[in-house]
Amino acid sequence: MHDSHEQGHAHHHHPHPHDDDHAHPHHEHGHGHGHGHDHPHSSHAPAAMPFAEKLVKRLEHWHRHNEDHLGDYQQWVTEAQRQGRTEVAAHLQEVAVLTGQISDRLARALAAARRDGGPA
Repeated sequence: MHDSHEQGHAHHHHPHPHDDDHAHPHHEHGHGHGHGHDHPHSSHAPAAMPFAEKLVKRLEHWHRHNEDHLGDYQQWVTEAQRQGRTEVAAHLQEVAVLTGQISDRLARALAAARRDGGPA
C-alpha cells in the first residue's frame, strides 16, 4: 500500500511480525505521517523473534524504504529539469547518487546478515 502525501511522496507500508517493536521508531523520519496500519492481537503470546531474524527484517525494510526514496528523487530530478530548475535538479541528482550508495551498503549488510545466520 502506498499513501500519498502533500508533496507527492509515496510511502510503502507493510505488515510487521507481531513481536516487532510496536513503537516503530523507523517510521519517524520527518515526513509528517502516521503509522497507518493495524496489528492484530491474539490471546497467545508468540515467542520473541531471534536477533538474526529481526536484523534481516529491519535491513530488508530499510533497503526497500531507501529504494522508494531513490525513485522519488529521480522523478523529481526529471520534473525539476522540465521546469527549468537546473540548480535544484543538480542538487537532487547528487542526493539520488548518495541514496544509491546507501542502498548498496544496505544490500551488502543484508547479504552479510543472511550469510551470518539470518533467514534467506
